[in-house]
Amino acid sequence: MKRILILGFLLFTALFLNAQTENTSKALKYLQEGELDSARIAIDSAALDESTAAEPTTWYYKGFIYKELYKKKEIENPSSGFREEAMRSFQQSMLLDTAGRLLEDNVSNINFLASSHYNDAIKTLNVQDYQISIRNFNQYKIAKLSIDSTIKLTDREIEYNLGLSTVYVEISESDSSRKDEFLQKAKDAYSLVIQLDQGNLSANYNMGIIYYNEAVDMILNLPYDVDLIILSTTQDNCIKLFKQSLPHMELAITAEPDNVNTLEGLAGIYYSLNEFDKSNEYKSKIEQILQDD
Repeated sequence: MKRILILGFLLFTALFLNAQTENTSKALKYLQEGELDSARIAIDSAALDESTAAEPTTWYYKGFIYKELYKKKEIENPSSGFREEAMRSFQQSMLLDTAGRLLEDNVSNINFLASSHYNDAIKTLNVQDYQISIRNFNQYKIAKLSIDSTIKLTDREIEYNLGLSTVYVEISESDSSRKDEFLQKAKDAYSLVIQLDQGNLSANYNMGIIYYNEAVDMILNLPYDVDLIILSTTQDNCIKLFKQSLPHMELAITAEPDNVNTLEGLAGIYYSLNEFDKSNEYKSKIEQILQDD
């Protein structure tokens, strides 16, 4: 009787283990046969099954299947749902894989998906698609940090935000109703670059130009018969903007002393601040540079 009970228990255990892996086995079989849609259905079931949902291999296989679906069906889609599910699955596998048996494979796959997010962020960095671009860049950062929370992405942050700022300025120039909104967005992006690289020539120069142009536009938009009180207020605001522009232009000229565009900006700022000697000093330097060329 005892032997019969033991055999019965072993048989039950074998059947239970088989049930645990049935959906996973189906998913792998379909994957090997190239039937990705069927593999997806099977692995989704395994991920919902209490008997397999806590297994890191379940989520690794799910990530791999969804990655293959992304590559096959949505590689050109910067908002791919398959890619998002693949990323979540690999990250869940890493979380459950306390022994680290799948660490190398999970990291490799997350890096692949992270790179695709970064590439899509750059491809869509334009006036029409900038919001998609921002989402992809944020997903890129999240993915890299999920692998290594100490990783520094400074160079990528600088490169991306310089490009994003250019897009914001372009929008501000083409849509007068949203000019102030997008100039502020450009300032915020340039400020982030300057926080990461205080002497960045491009960020400082362009930040200075934004403030400078705001002041010039304010002056040019004054009516001929402007009220004296309004004129005085406008002059005060212009001086404030020129003073905000000045430190950025000075940092830019420190980074590149012979940059003619920056020198012209500084000459204009000092002239507007009634510091004519300094303005003439920069004008003379421009003339010297042009003569030497």
